[in-house]
Amino acid sequence: MSFPYRRWRLAIALGSVVTGLAAWAQEKEPPPAPVPIPAGAPASPAVPIRVEPVSPGGVVTTPVPSAPHDGLYRLAYTFREGEIVRYDVLSEQEILSRESEVEETARNKTETKKHYRVVRVHPDGSADLEIVIDWFRMSIAFGDDPLEAKFDSGDPELQPKKMQHMLKVIGKPQAVMRFAATGKLISVDKIDADLKSNGSGQHSQTLGASGDSLQTFLMIVPDRRIKVGESWSDPFELRVQLEDGLTMPVKLRRTYTLESVNGSVATVAMKTTVLTAINSPRIEAQLIQRVTSGKIEFDLDRGVILKRSVSCRKQVIEPFGPKTLLHAKWSLVESLAPETTAQAAPSK
Repeated sequence: MSFPYRRWRLAIALGSVVTGLAAWAQEKEPPPAPVPIPAGAPASPAVPIRVEPVSPGGVVTTPVPSAPHDGLYRLAYTFREGEIVRYDVLSEQEILSRESEVEETARNKTETKKHYRVVRVHPDGSADLEIVIDWFRMSIAFGDDPLEAKFDSGDPELQPKKMQHMLKVIGKPQAVMRFAATGKLISVDKIDADLKSNGSGQHSQTLGASGDSLQTFLMIVPDRRIKVGESWSDPFELRVQLEDGLTMPVKLRRTYTLESVNGSVATVAMKTTVLTAINSPRIEAQLIQRVTSGKIEFDLDRGVILKRSVSCRKQVIEPFGPKTLLHAKWSLVESLAPETTAQAAPSK
């Protein structure tokens, strides 16, 4: 198997890692902000709040119960200034490639600890979230060969020089993202780690309705109350590379369905569909790990994702020319970490 072909497969593995480190996965009118908890107030579970402006500086609040009598449920993120939400992530990938009679399998496993901090909650219900990767471990192997690459951000002995650039994103805020309470990504302020965080090291990007949801990490929830069995969708767009070096947009759609509600935990099924007609194996290969499906567990009372399990499995014939084949299998499990703060964390 040619070296460039093997290098391309290594690029797939590393590319998925870099994508995961650069951001996390995802749209509708945001409900207004939750009411801040007064200092000294007794601790209580976070409850999604519907806020209606009544006069400058005044609001009326109505709790949205997790188990309404009418069988309708409201899924909404609850943001509190200073709150820190932590996740543990396990991702496993296997890519089998074949050229003529020669085939090889590349395996990639990554473990990540990450968190976001709620920097500010806005009157319209949106919030600024500061994104941080706390720890990262990765291993890549080809066939029966020994590990070709291994990296651990917490172990200097496992930080090969060619991968040390990944350390630049560990433990440092990478971006401040503004989200609506429906999970829609509104804007991104990327932080340049080489500059002081005094404002001069940031640049802002406002996203349109079809913003690339790869840059987000929240499931999109509907802006209305829904019943079990009801669905909603999140359209998004990716760009793929053509043979002449140009790029073209590909439209996709995630469809979510509220499968069940048990107490305060809602289980949501997710499936991704490609909407743009694709007749090129080369383009199909670029989308091979993007057509995912899975389940998400969402805490209705706390307004937070508890667990997300997504995966994909797809095969493309002749992605690089005659007698070639690419088969990819990928899975990701993201779980809310026990040390997530239940109340606002102290300011730093």
